[in-house]
Amino acid sequence: HERLGDSYDQRNTLVVAIALGFALVPVIFSLAEDALFSVPASLAQGSLALGATQWQTMMRVLLPSASAGIFSALMIGLGRAVGETMIVLMATGNTPLL
Repeated sequence: HERLGDSYDQRNTLVVAIALGFALVPVIFSLAEDALFSVPASLAQGSLALGATQWQTMMRVLLPSASAGIFSALMIGLGRAVGETMIVLMATGNTPLL
């Protein structure tokens, strides 16, 4: 077996996946944060005024109201991850090996 002979295979997919994970987390986080902050403050204030705790307000009022925005943030991040993975995979010699 030669060190870098004919049987050498590049194994870049795992490195690319880790790098893309670090690159995509800020995008998903900022979009989800924008979705949460776009919920009207009156909904949270009304929930707190009726006696709900901050945790209950978050889980039962804010998250359901912002769920469409959070879902779209995840889908945008997933689509970007797939697109960038394909670009990097083709640039690295089209070797889909882990």
